[in-house]
Parts: sequence; C-alpha cells; structure tokens
Amino acid sequence: MKIADLTSNAFICNAQIISPKNDTTVVTLGSNVTLSCVVYGDPVPDIEWHKGSKLIAKYNGSRSTYLNIHYLDYTFIVQEEDLGVYYCSAYNTHDLEKSSTTLTMDVVTK
Repeated sequence: MKIADLTSNAFICNAQIISPKNDTTVVTLGSNVTLSCVVYGDPVPDIEWHKGSKLIAKYNGSRSTYLNIHYLDYTFIVQEEDLGVYYCSAYNTHDLEKSSTTLTMDVVTK
C-alpha cells in the first residue's frame, strides 16, 4: 500500500479512557472532590461526566493537547445527594467508551 492510497480513516485512534477505571472514591461530606476523566484519542474526543442519566460536565474537544491526551475535571463540594455512581464517556467520530467511578461517604464529617 502506498501512502497516497491511505484515507484519513487510517489515522483515527479510538477514544480510550485512561482514568477512571471503574473504581470507588471515598469522600468526606463537605470536602472538595475532583473527578478527572483522562482520555486518549484522535480525532479529539468529546468527554462527558454524568451522574445517573444527568449530564453534569462536558468537554467539546475543541482544544489540541500534547500526544492526543485530553481531560475533563469536575470539581465540587460533596453533599449527601452527590454520593452515587458517576460515568465518564468519551467519543469521537470512530468510537464510544464509558467508565465509571462510585463516590461513597467516609464516616468522618467536617
């Protein structure tokens, strides 16, 4: 195969979630927590954080980053209603991937 025969699809890298990897995060009520979704992909993937079916944060993939690694951080002060399962999803024109993290509350309160 010649380089001239290649199409742009030959250079697509699936959206791959590096972190989180379906884990559990223990938090303290009233503390700050940052959920970070780190994704590799080209073309630039869109990244979303969901709590249940509710979209809570989105990265529209408009920025170019080093080595095609992109991230979306979601920071908040933990309230009781924040506990539960959060899903990070990443997708580009070629693929969709999802990963989750579960927030559980530590017995210590501020």
